[in-house]
Amino acid sequence: MRKRGRGAFRATAALKRKVEELASVGMSQRLISRAIGCDEKTLGKHFAVEIETGLAKKKAEAIHALYRAMRGRKPSIAATKALLEKIQLVEAEEAAKESNAPPAKGPKQGKKQQAAEAATVAGEGSDWGDDLQVPGPGTTVN
Repeated sequence: MRKRGRGAFRATAALKRKVEELASVGMSQRLISRAIGCDEKTLGKHFAVEIETGLAKKKAEAIHALYRAMRGRKPSIAATKALLEKIQLVEAEEAAKESNAPPAKGPKQGKKQQAAEAATVAGEGSDWGDDLQVPGPGTTVN
């Protein structure tokens, strides 16, 4: 006697490539599951690696293709320019990450030390401006 219902889902190599490609362009898991004909839970179970690594793998393949085009028999100037732009973009992203890094923490300070430090930097670039400046000799205070 045959079993009723749908058979067990099989994740083929072709489906894995397709999921990787769809994930690499930002398609949602809901849409990917519809595109390959399975449930979202099944997609997550069988294709978690492809969903997680799809973007990184496709970027690497594109960069590799640019290198091949740049170094080919007829070197491509367009590929060279595109590769240089990509390198500059990555450098800019790295620089932005470094500048947004939280400052290194110094030794713990007590309440008095914190108050003294806050008092010394309060006027620097704040809304208080000149209000915190000590008037010099011969200056009248309103």
